[in-house]
Amino acid sequence: MLHLYSAKSTGGQIIELLLHKSPLKFEVEFLDYEKISRNKKYLKVNPLHQFPALRLPGGAVMTESLAISTYLNAKADLGLIPAPSSALYPEFLRWSVFLVASIYPTFTYADDPSRWVKGAAAGAEMKASIISWRKGMWRQMEKTAAARGPWFLGSKRTLIDYYICVMLTWSPGPDWFKKNTPRLLAIRERMKKTPEYKAVYAQK
Repeated sequence: MLHLYSAKSTGGQIIELLLHKSPLKFEVEFLDYEKISRNKKYLKVNPLHQFPALRLPGGAVMTESLAISTYLNAKADLGLIPAPSSALYPEFLRWSVFLVASIYPTFTYADDPSRWVKGAAAGAEMKASIISWRKGMWRQMEKTAAARGPWFLGSKRTLIDYYICVMLTWSPGPDWFKKNTPRLLAIRERMKKTPEYKAVYAQK
């Protein structure tokens, strides 16, 4: 059985959605994100104290959401990654990596600036700068999605839509997304109608 370590309002919820979409047997261990730095048991699972982490039946642990997502897509034949022969495959690679390598890390640095700089003023300046940069990246994705529909890459859902669904619940917040990224927000609204969304968020 797969064992997922997750926490509310983290990337773990992306993997929860995929697991509920799949026929795989799994269990979810919910941890308190605010107390995770004091959780020595989880430190052994993921030394970075980040979510998600997935323990495989043989005992090996996977981290990094895109790696886990790709694994589950293949393992459960979810059909959420375009075939390498598809014209959409290069775009999928570009934007899925953009999400995890460009937007996602901004939360690591902006959520607690005191880990990186000293002083409240420096921390506030750093946080404001990073959030501004994050907004620009979301606008870039919105512009790309402008000619698409109903999903980010067109008529078929991909892993990218699952990321959008979860990440649009984070900063800079619902009011900003409603005003600045309505097409991305529409993707989240479509995701909310899926059985996996209802299964995950009914637990919260």
